[in-house]
Amino acid sequence: MTGPGRLAAVAVAASLAVGVLSGVPASARPLDDDGQGKLSPVSPGRSVTGVKPLPTRFVPPPDDAKSTHRPSRTAWPRAASARVDLSVPAAAGARTAAKARAAGTPLWVQPVAEGSRYAGPRRLDVRVADRAAAEAAGVDGMLLSVTPSPGATPGKVRVGVDYAGFAEAYGGNYGSRLTLVRLPSCALTTPAAAGCRTATALPSANDVAADTVSAEISLGDTEPAGPTAVLAAVSTAGDEGGAGGTYAATDLSPSQSWSAGGSTGSFSYTYPVTVPPTRSKLVPKVALSYDSGAVDGQTSSTNAQASWVGDGWTTPRSYVEQTFVSCKDDPGGSPSPVETHDRCYAGPILTIALNGSSSALIWDATKQVWKLQNDTGAKVARVTNSGNGSGTHDTDYWRVTERDGTVYEFGRNRLPGWSSGKPETKSVDTVPVYSPHSGDPCYDSAGFSSSVCTMAYRWNLDHVTDVHGNAMAYYYDQATNRYGRNMGATDVSYVRDSHLARIDYGFRDGSAYGTVRAIAFLMAEVHRSL
Repeated sequence: MTGPGRLAAVAVAASLAVGVLSGVPASARPLDDDGQGKLSPVSPGRSVTGVKPLPTRFVPPPDDAKSTHRPSRTAWPRAASARVDLSVPAAAGARTAAKARAAGTPLWVQPVAEGSRYAGPRRLDVRVADRAAAEAAGVDGMLLSVTPSPGATPGKVRVGVDYAGFAEAYGGNYGSRLTLVRLPSCALTTPAAAGCRTATALPSANDVAADTVSAEISLGDTEPAGPTAVLAAVSTAGDEGGAGGTYAATDLSPSQSWSAGGSTGSFSYTYPVTVPPTRSKLVPKVALSYDSGAVDGQTSSTNAQASWVGDGWTTPRSYVEQTFVSCKDDPGGSPSPVETHDRCYAGPILTIALNGSSSALIWDATKQVWKLQNDTGAKVARVTNSGNGSGTHDTDYWRVTERDGTVYEFGRNRLPGWSSGKPETKSVDTVPVYSPHSGDPCYDSAGFSSSVCTMAYRWNLDHVTDVHGNAMAYYYDQATNRYGRNMGATDVSYVRDSHLARIDYGFRDGSAYGTVRAIAFLMAEVHRSL
């Protein structure tokens, strides 16, 4: 085709070709023969002279595993008194004044300068009370008093106690948990009065390496409690163990529910204990079990004490446990009307340990039933108002029915066939618990001090039956203790620990108090620390 139409087509094609060619990017920088791009040289900068390597001064830390710890005998300070002179000036260039030690006592006093100089009392009379006076005042520690000379100018001093002699008086880490508290002066004259036992915690410094604890106090005639300062070196209720693990916790550990592959690196060993046979196939399984990885679940929030068998060793134990929190820790997600170190209800926080494994118990509000978090098909029931003699506010216990028909009961206490005078299993461990909020089990509109009742924190396994009507029973020994509830207002009892005493087996359901075979566990006094 010729003419204007053909010329127009050629012109359009030429235009498109130019447009395409104009979009081609610039060529990349060519590579060298070895395939690497050339880079501009970078100057290393001005050379530095006079650089010398520092000598290595690594000091290996002490290896406690190479030595055997030998606990020392507890030596409480005897009753003594001394006069301390604070008029000695500080050494030249020293930032703080020197410590003045009270002869014949484990006490020392140090002036605290306010501004550029110390203007407080120059002479102090210190007194250490004996153990009888300390116990009469409800002090599980050391009781002392500091009195300035009459007419002395008010001021601050730091009072310290060297506790090396009684660092292990109440179990592991006791010394490291010591703090100083201040008591009313009447603690020395009328120690039984509740108002004389109200302790005020002092900001304390505990030097574990030096085995000493100290705190600053104000002295002088202007003090509301009088010129005499009554102090006590104690392990406070809120401490409960410190960095070495809390003694307020039970032996329930996160490692009881951990799972991992085959390369955990831990070593385990089981030593089975043969029990006398019986016609029934329902017999207890008794063994001593060791797991080197058991300590991995021990932290500052768990109980790190070794079991009665030894560290890493356990014996079979099954239970249902309810967890409470301190009334200072916002129970249930909101603050308590009164913040104390007592136990407070924080909702149904429940864990079951059965046959070597543990699981949380979950309440299904839709179906109104309890379930295992890792549901195995077992049926879980909480029996309330059973009249089992446990002393709890609703006398409850737990029943778990496995798919094979085996029934496990926790905290039944009075087994089938029980009547007055027959033994109880003592399987329910209890503690006073406050209900700070409306809707909690023991809440009372009269106020916090009235909203308290005895609740179970552990229901131990005490009765097992199978589909053939065979049965077993577990009995326990309990260790009790006392503490000052509601900041010392009331002295109350609680179960601090329990251990298996015996297992009865070889009998039919309903015949727990007839002729049975028994395995007894005899042991010396093995208690958890204070």
